[in-house]
Order: sequence, then structure tokens, then C-alpha cells
Amino acid sequence: MVKKEIGKILNRWGLQNIVWRALFWCHLDATGKLDAEHPNHVMLESRKFFADNAERIQNVADMFQDPLSRTVFLNQIEYRRTYDRKLARPYNMKDQYFPADLVKLEGGGEEVFVDCGAYIGDTVKRFLKVTKNRYKRIVCFEPDPYNAALLRRWAKSKKNIVVYERGTWSHRDTLFLSGDGSAGSRIVEESSKAKEIDVIALDDVPECQDVSFLKMDIEGAEWETLHGAMKIIENKRPILAVCIYHSDEDMLRIPEMIHEKWPDYRLYVRHHFFLPIETVLYAIPVNRK
Repeated sequence: MVKKEIGKILNRWGLQNIVWRALFWCHLDATGKLDAEHPNHVMLESRKFFADNAERIQNVADMFQDPLSRTVFLNQIEYRRTYDRKLARPYNMKDQYFPADLVKLEGGGEEVFVDCGAYIGDTVKRFLKVTKNRYKRIVCFEPDPYNAALLRRWAKSKKNIVVYERGTWSHRDTLFLSGDGSAGSRIVEESSKAKEIDVIALDDVPECQDVSFLKMDIEGAEWETLHGAMKIIENKRPILAVCIYHSDEDMLRIPEMIHEKWPDYRLYVRHHFFLPIETVLYAIPVNRK
């Protein structure tokens, strides 16, 4: 059972009182198993989309630098079509955003880490561990007020951590957030249950101008946020770790866009969970060995 497996993982992390809501976006049958034999509309839409874009899929696969990336990418495309859990492999849940074979951080304390979708600081804590607390600046963006408050409280005891209670987008605006303190808060169309939030382009944030590592896990806002970070990416060529699993289109258009605009980046893909989520595109500039 998927829920039981996730429960075991959460218990190992010290979380005991678990309240179950919706289980990600995948379709489960009455027994809690992934149901490939009776596809719902999400599976059918994925099958049609990927069938219609077979040439794009192969072109994107050819952009990646290593055979592992191509295998992971093509497996995840097929996973989204079939929900065959064997296709989750290979995955590694321990090294998301900082896989040792890809991400080499500077050892001199000069890293500027920009975390879009900082939640309550889970990725920042891993960044601190990887850099052994040697860095220049950390800039966090978390639009959910509850999460941002927890993040600020924790960051008070740290040096040079800036927390913006804002979302990231292609431009300054006021949008709507569906969120209740979970890791899945996301920008949505206006509704009575959503709250207004401010969003900003990273190009307009002074603390982001010398970014060296840019991470995005923002529940589908990655495409817009990349367009709002064109100048800093062009000028500084940071390492990029961008989630591409939030839509079928993102699986293709995000690597396509980065490859077209900055062909000097080396592109890789890694998967970090046993469900069709946590697929990350890593773009490594040629000056980072």
C-alpha cells in the first residue's frame, strides 16, 4: 500500500501523528494501488499529450549529458502514462537538489543560494549541511504565511538568511494562493478559498543578483519564475535545480527553454521518490566542474 509505505518513511523522520488528505495527484483504485487498467482522465490526458509529442520527448532526451538522465527521463514519461511503479527506478530520496555526482558547491563560503518554495527550511537545512555552514547568503521565498512564520523563527539564529513572504513569478503582481501550511501550497485562479499574495520576479530582488545556486519547487510556478529570472541567469549562470514534474508540459518545455536560451548549460535529470513526483532538472554551467 502506498499510504503505508509513506507512513513508514514519515515515522522514521519522527512524525507520529499523521493526518491523511489527498495523496499527491495520482489515481488510486479502491485498494489503494495505482490503477493502470482503469485510467482516469489524468492518465488519459498524459497518454494523449506524450503520444502527440513523441518527437519532442526524444529531442529532450538527447539534450541530457549522461545515460542515467536519459533513462530516468524516459522512465518518468512512461510512468506518467502507465503508473507502473517499476518505472520509478532509479530514484534516490536522500540527495534531492544536491546529488553528489552533479552538484559541486564552492568551498570558500561564497555561495548565494536562492530557494523558491522554501517551505519551512528543509532544503536550506540540507544546503547548510552540504556547505558546512559556509556561505555568503541564503534568500528564501515562501508565500504561505504559516510556513513563512516558521521559517523566519528558525532563521533568526542563522546568519545572512533573508526570508520573503512572497511567491515568485515572471513579474510583480497580486495572485491567489491555495494553501494551509502544507508543502503543496500553490498559485491558483481566484476563488473564495484562496488568499491574495504578492509575487515578484527574481530579477527585481537585490539579494538575488549574485545568485550561484537557484532551486525551484513551487508547485507549477517554475515556468513563470524562470521567465522572471532571465537577467540573473544570463549574468551569473547559477546552478539550476528545477522541479519539472508538476505538469506533463513542464517535463518538456522547461529543459527545452533552458537548452535554447543557455546552450552552455549541461542538463541532467534525477528522480527522488517512488511515485511520479520529485523529478528534478539539474542545469550545471560549464564553469562549475
